[in-house]
Amino acid sequence: ELHELEGTVENYDQRAIQFGFITIFGAIFPLAPLLAFINNKFELRGEAFTHLTTFRRPVPFQSQTIGTWHHIFSFIAKVSVITNSALIAFVSEDFYYRIVKPVQDRGGDPSALAVQLIFMLVFIHAVYVVAYVIKLVTGEEPKSVTVARKRKVHLQLVGEEGEEEELHRGLEATLKRRAVTRVGVGSGQ
Repeated sequence: ELHELEGTVENYDQRAIQFGFITIFGAIFPLAPLLAFINNKFELRGEAFTHLTTFRRPVPFQSQTIGTWHHIFSFIAKVSVITNSALIAFVSEDFYYRIVKPVQDRGGDPSALAVQLIFMLVFIHAVYVVAYVIKLVTGEEPKSVTVARKRKVHLQLVGEEGEEEELHRGLEATLKRRAVTRVGVGSGQ
C-alpha cells in the first residue's frame, strides 16, 4: 500500500540550508556550488524513485507563490552579500595587498579598517543596485505566465459556452506562430 505525501516543507528547508551555505560562504569555498549541484542531481534521482515507489500520486493544487520561503531565501541572499563583502575585505590577503596597502603607501595614511569598511559599503550597495536593476528589467514572473494568467481570467469571464471556441482559436494561433517561426528560421531569413 502506498503512503500519502504529506508536503514539501522538508525539501524547502533542506534547500534553504544548502542555499545559505553556498551563498554565505561561497567566497571561502568556491567549489561548493559544484558539489551542491552534484549532490542535488543524485538526491533528485533518489527522491524521484522514492516518490514513484512509496507514495501515492499527490493531489495537485495551485499556489501563487512559494509563500514564506520566498522571504527566507531573500533574507539569506541579503545576508550573503554582507558576509561575502566582509570576508573579502577582512580575510582576503589578496585584497589587503592590492587595495589597502597601495592606499596606505600613497599617503593620507588611512587606517586599514577604514578602507575595508568603505569597500564593504561600496560593494554591498553596488550588488543591491545591480540586483534591483535586474529585478526591474526581468519582472516578477515570465511573460508567458502573465499571458496564461490573463487568458485564464478571460476564459472564466467568457464562460463555459465560449471556452471551447476560444481555446480552439488560441491553439490555432499558437500553431500558426510556431509554423511561421520555423519557416523563418529554416529559410535563413
